[in-house]
Amino acid sequence: MKVLEATGLIFVAMAFALPSQSFAQDQVPPGVSVSGSHDLDPEALQVIMSYAMAAQQHFDTVEERDARRAEYVAPGYFYHGIDGHPIGFQGLTTRQTDNGLEAPVKREIFDVTIHQYENTALMTYKTWSVVKDRGAMQERLGSNLMVLTKTSEGWRVVSDFLGVQPSEKHIPEAIRTMRSEYLATEVVSEE
Repeated sequence: MKVLEATGLIFVAMAFALPSQSFAQDQVPPGVSVSGSHDLDPEALQVIMSYAMAAQQHFDTVEERDARRAEYVAPGYFYHGIDGHPIGFQGLTTRQTDNGLEAPVKREIFDVTIHQYENTALMTYKTWSVVKDRGAMQERLGSNLMVLTKTSEGWRVVSDFLGVQPSEKHIPEAIRTMRSEYLATEVVSEE
């Protein structure tokens, strides 16, 4: 809980409010920055939170995880990994299934900012996680971008981008400490 307070983690803080509660500008979780040319639409925040929680909940298969996320995804969705190759939602599900991706053992999300510009919302955030992928435990530290647009069916996620590892100066002390303690006791490879 110390990390939650120190970094303003968005997903754990709001987990018990989903999916039935609506959110307003003044209900943005503590530590989450909001900017842009428009006030944050409560429906956009609801989709961000619901999509994120669907991905964060334990899953036994990637198909199970993505079935929960599908209702929040736009038809033209694409994922853009650090390899530079975009892939559609079904392609991502297939690739992660083929790689044997499992639910994260550890995952902390920090430095969250949500921007809204008319019918587009962007969420930038950083993550530290430990996952089993391609048969090995891997530590991952990365920058991320989620893009949403308002469609005739409401707000939908149109893209997820994975970026480069954030520099050490952009990692909160609480995350650095947790990361050091975990890596000192576990065997993982850095991706």
